[in-house]
Parts: sequence; structure tokens; C-alpha cells
Amino acid sequence: MITIDLQARFNVQARADHLRRMHVLLSSLDLDQSYSLKPDFTESISAAIDLLEAHDVTQAYSQACVLLSLFAGQVSIQGISSEADPQTNVLRSMQQALSAGVSPSAFHCLYESLAGLGRFDQPWPSGQLQINLIDLLAAVQMGSQPTKIPCNQTGSLAIGVSTIAGELVNWFRTDSGFVHQVFGQFTPDYLIAQVCKNSLPANDLVIHVDPVFERCEIGRQNTSGFFSLQRMELIDTRLTQLDFKQLSLSCSPEEKQGLQSRWSDSGVLIEPVVQQSNSWLSTDLNFRAQWTIHEGLIEFVTTADMQLRAAADDFKWQAQLIHNHVPVNLSIQTERDIHVHWQHSEKQLPGLLPLGEPLWLAQYRVPLHVQVCSVVGVGKPLIRAASPLAGELVFSVSAVVNPEDRALEVVLTVDHSELICDWQSVDPVKGWALGCWHLAAPARIMQRGLQHG
Repeated sequence: MITIDLQARFNVQARADHLRRMHVLLSSLDLDQSYSLKPDFTESISAAIDLLEAHDVTQAYSQACVLLSLFAGQVSIQGISSEADPQTNVLRSMQQALSAGVSPSAFHCLYESLAGLGRFDQPWPSGQLQINLIDLLAAVQMGSQPTKIPCNQTGSLAIGVSTIAGELVNWFRTDSGFVHQVFGQFTPDYLIAQVCKNSLPANDLVIHVDPVFERCEIGRQNTSGFFSLQRMELIDTRLTQLDFKQLSLSCSPEEKQGLQSRWSDSGVLIEPVVQQSNSWLSTDLNFRAQWTIHEGLIEFVTTADMQLRAAADDFKWQAQLIHNHVPVNLSIQTERDIHVHWQHSEKQLPGLLPLGEPLWLAQYRVPLHVQVCSVVGVGKPLIRAASPLAGELVFSVSAVVNPEDRALEVVLTVDHSELICDWQSVDPVKGWALGCWHLAAPARIMQRGLQHG
């Protein structure tokens, strides 16, 4: 049975053996004797090993790769970062050394000599054969941007986008904590599709303000840790679409009651009535919103094509009043049938998508005309409209991402301005007179959310 003291002595001896082994290997690879003959060579190796241990680079083979990079490639020891994982530190050092002219065959030599060893300070061999790090560098590009993978609820839409496969890859993991071994049917593409299905909302109206809804990576998991080969960003490219034609709209009973009440508020009108047909407004809408990827650029694209139609006689205000003892009939409506056509297209970059503010806002104003007819009598003034304009109808549509549930809302509102009538009176005794009747304050006629048709 090995005692703690005996194991400690073994480890001290293993560390010393490792130092001698590094000295011999690095010297044998120093063909032009550029560093191995320096008087402080051994001390420099020992100091570098201590630094690598402090940064959790403890495998003998991994340390050797970094040491060769430091001495043969003159890579700065300051490049070893405490913020990076051990694998990244090792591969980055090797990549810099290769760029400086160190031969890949030198790293292959280290692999052939050390691949079976474990920790540098323990005498025990590794229970698992290590990967040739030169092969890793051939498979992964250090510092490259993550691969962007478009996704929807059915899975990945990565047509033409490939993930690294082969014997090097045996592990998949996401930043949110999901991990899975890669084998058999559980390929990287299959696992990415499962993440898409499980992470994206089933409701197409729910918008991701950040198009990247998950980050993941594939690589090699072994006793020395996880070696990342490829980083990926999963992009929510679900299509939010509203598409309908000739949708009939009318005021709710509550809205009709409110309109009638406000039309009666002036107190001067007799038998005030707001007349409207059951489906006085018809609309067509084709609205699309989606995160897209084009040549690596991610944009939120919004397009809309909307039409509104209403017959002039389908909505009107009518009433009577008495002016200077003369009965007057008046009616307010649009002069002609209403036809509104809106078209919209806009692109927005990630981080600029507004919450609670319109993605799309459009408005259209339609003049309201008044008709005045007074009863003609002997000695009575003749009353007529001095101006045909009585106000206006205001049609507005807005598309907004609700800041609470991130759901898209497309809202149509119809309002009217203050309703007035500029009148003129011709009296056979008093002559001409002008005035204005204030008939109704500005108010909302109706409001409808179109996102559910």
C-alpha cells in the first residue's frame, strides 16, 4: 500500500524526471542551437513549468507543446492568460509558434514521445490516449468567429453550414448548461436541432430581441478536460407572419355606446344618432417580421402591405338642432369611399430592436364633410354650412413588441378629431351672421389587435 509520504516522494521524483525529459526533448529539437545552449535554459524551463501549473496546464504533453512554442517560436510567456481555459492557452501558443516558423513535425515528435503520459508531476501514465494537438489545430481556427446557425421550431436550417465531425468530436454542450455525448444518431446536427426545438417558443409572435438565443460548442472531452473545436451561435430565424384578406371590422357594443354617448354630450342636438353598418371597415394585411442572416450580417427585417376600405355611407353622424327657432338637419360623413394603402419595409441591427415602441407606425387622415339643411320659412333665416369640413377620421396602425412577454402586437386604431360645423345664416331682417357649433370632442372610435386575425 502506497503511503501519502511515499506518493509525495514519487511525485517529487516525477516532477524532476519531467524537467529532465523536457530539457532533453527541447534540446533535441533545437537543431540550430538557438536556445538550448543558454546557461539559464534549465531554470527557464522550470519557471515556465511552474507558471503553466498555475494556469492549470498540467498534462506533460500539453506543457511540452507550450514550452516548445516559448523557446523555439519565441512566443511570449505573458500570452498565457488566467482568463482563458487551459486548452485555449496551449493551442494559442502552438498557433503563434507555427506562424513564427516552427515546424509541425516538431510538435508531432512531442506527441509521439509524450502522448501516453499523464500529469507532469505524477509518475502514473494517462488512462486515456491524448489527442494530437496538431490535428486539433487543423480542425479548429483559433480566434475565429462562431458559426451562425439559423434555426426555427423544427430544428436547424443550416443549409450549407457544416459542423466539424469525425473521431475528434465526442461532446456537445451549450452555454445554458445542456451537455450530451456525440455518438451514433446523436450527431452535432441532431443535437443542435433538439436545442432549437426545445428552446424556441411555439408562438411565432414571440420575438427574441437578441437574435442569438443560444450558444454552443462541440469538441473533445477526456480526462484532461474539454477541447473546444467549434463554437456556434444559434439564431432565431422564425418567421412572424400575419396574412389575411377582407377581414371585416366593426365597433364593439361598448365602443358603439361610447360613440353615441359622446355624440349626445353637446346638449344641443336633437335625436343624435351614430349610424354604422355591422362591418363598415374591411382590411387586407400581409405583415412579415424575421431575423435574417445575409453574408454574415444579422438584421431584423420588417415588411408590411396593408389596405383599408370603407364605404362613405357606412359610417355617419346625424342629428337635428334648433337655431334661432329654425329646425336644422345635419349629417357628417366622408365625402367619398375610403381606400387606404400602406407599404413598409425596414431593417434593424441587433441591439436596436425597440421594446414598447413601434417597429412600424403609419397614419392616414380622411376629411369629414358636413351637410346642413334648414327648414325654409317665410321671415325665417336660411342656415347653411360656411365650410364643408367638420373634422377628420384618423386611421393608425402600429407594430410593437410588448416589453413584458416579447409578443408582437399589430394594432389598428380609428379616431375622430373634434367635430364642428361652421355655419352662416342669412336673415331677411338681421342680415348675414357666422358662427360655429362644437358638436363632439375628439375621441376613439375603435381599436383592434390584428395579430390574431
